[in-house]
Amino acid sequence: MDYFYKIQHYAHNFSININLERHFYGDHNGYSATVCIPFIGRAVCIAKKFGLDIGKTCPDQTMSPAPPWSRIYTNIHLNYNVENITNSKISPFVAFDIRELILVRFPNYIEIYTDGSKTSNYVGAAIYIPSRSITVNWQLNAQHSIVAAELFAIKQAMQWIWEGYSSYEESSQFVILSDSLSSLMIIQKLSLTTYRQLVTTIHSLMLKLNSKGIIVALQHVPAHCGVRGNEIVDAAAKVAYRNDKSALLPIELADQKFHSKQATREQFQEYWEIQRHGIYLGTIKDSVDNWPWSLHKNRRIEVAMSRLRSGHCGVNAHLHRFKMHDNPYCNSCEELETVEHFLLHCQEFNLQRRKLQQELEQLQIMEFSVKVLLGGGKYDTHRNYKIIKETGNFLRETDRLFKL
Repeated sequence: MDYFYKIQHYAHNFSININLERHFYGDHNGYSATVCIPFIGRAVCIAKKFGLDIGKTCPDQTMSPAPPWSRIYTNIHLNYNVENITNSKISPFVAFDIRELILVRFPNYIEIYTDGSKTSNYVGAAIYIPSRSITVNWQLNAQHSIVAAELFAIKQAMQWIWEGYSSYEESSQFVILSDSLSSLMIIQKLSLTTYRQLVTTIHSLMLKLNSKGIIVALQHVPAHCGVRGNEIVDAAAKVAYRNDKSALLPIELADQKFHSKQATREQFQEYWEIQRHGIYLGTIKDSVDNWPWSLHKNRRIEVAMSRLRSGHCGVNAHLHRFKMHDNPYCNSCEELETVEHFLLHCQEFNLQRRKLQQELEQLQIMEFSVKVLLGGGKYDTHRNYKIIKETGNFLRETDRLFKL
């Protein structure tokens, strides 16, 4: 699907356009079982099955219209040099300090606040111009990301300046204030990496405004710290879903890829919930999410852990099923040697097991089960890495590492 979306954004390729139009609205269910459905047709079927939007997309741009010598990035300010702001606490004087910074850095500038908002059901964007008492908001497609909404709001602010630049008698200087640091960093780069269509439009507007002698600066302001203009535009963006005026903003490639992966993951999870019952791995792994801690620097430990999770490993109960061992019982305990018995109960490895338990207790992990030892516990990534490391040490100390 990633490749499908990628070629869909190559709007200037005539051959691709013809094939997209041919397959977008066709009925692919009527194909014979012996006929191979073309790639685009299969991709459209999958998109429709997953409920993905395959409608209007924007052409992917490869170059910014701004030449390197234009230096438009010099008018983008990411810092605000306010010492009262920390990650853990915001001083009550921050709003005053930010306001003072704006007045000193941008005297006689017309201020425009922008913001984007996203919930599970809608996406909105808004701009607020205090000097004109103007507030405008737009409802966007629910598939847009928060970054796309923030960039759209900045683009709309510049569009507002461009459409009425001849009527600004009091000033030809503007500052757009946004609390989205990531959006400003994307605009600051002349090399287009993501959200290319929106960034290209913003760069074009900046160049056109500069050619008319209009100065437009962009300033980052911290969110939710009492800056009045920022609080007003934030509220306007949050109520954009009430607006009957929806912006027909094409979906960017980055957003389409994200929703494609999300829809695929949800479908896979539903399938896993049905299929995992009766599968040994299903008792260890509840979700289809990636486990970065399942990888291990020691290849032998990684292989042994994977085999233990699947239940297909060198314990006597499994070997006996395939007539690779005389009996299914433990050589020491004379009980059925399963994965659970080997990890939790075998008396031969009590000393090694006790050491493993002590290491886990130091990590505040009191549950001692097969699921936890093999990485399926509901713990953060750091602790799961530690669990896998200690379980690997246990396997090495039992001398069973190369037999599993």
